[in-house]
Amino acid sequence: MAKIPIPAFLSHLKVTDKGYPIPYFVAYVDGKPDFRLLDPQKQVRCADMFLCGICGKKLFKKAYYFISGPQGYTNKISTDPAMHRECAEYSLNACPHLHIQKTVRREKGLERLHEEQSDWMADKPETMLLVKCDKYKRIMPDKPGLWLISFRPISYETYVYENGELVKSLMPA
Repeated sequence: MAKIPIPAFLSHLKVTDKGYPIPYFVAYVDGKPDFRLLDPQKQVRCADMFLCGICGKKLFKKAYYFISGPQGYTNKISTDPAMHRECAEYSLNACPHLHIQKTVRREKGLERLHEEQSDWMADKPETMLLVKCDKYKRIMPDKPGLWLISFRPISYETYVYENGELVKSLMPA
């Protein structure tokens, strides 16, 4: 069961049998949500219509948030759609893959399902960044499948793992 209660702003999302809300961007395989995969049509819809990848609702102008590792921040590239700050903060605290350091992405099944996406998945970084941007755009990928999202950061907050759980760093960003 999810540790953190689902906030009212996400109450419209479907919920798994373990109590986790299913983010808007999640792909369905054989009728079931696969949290490891982005739905390519929803990714494009989010990027082009300025919709949050978590709740699916309209983003606030010039206040777009991305969860990134240091490499994504350096490259200013994401495959995940932008989010509202509240949706991103909830994800950082509730998503087991993000929040718990030892959580490892299950690779079984990815070799046959959405092969184009499995090539894009990077290893989990030891530090996560909550990046605020004032601008982003969808750009052509090098490979077929998912688009890339190029973003222009204006600030970021650092999250590090302490005792296996993600916590906000007290270091200024």
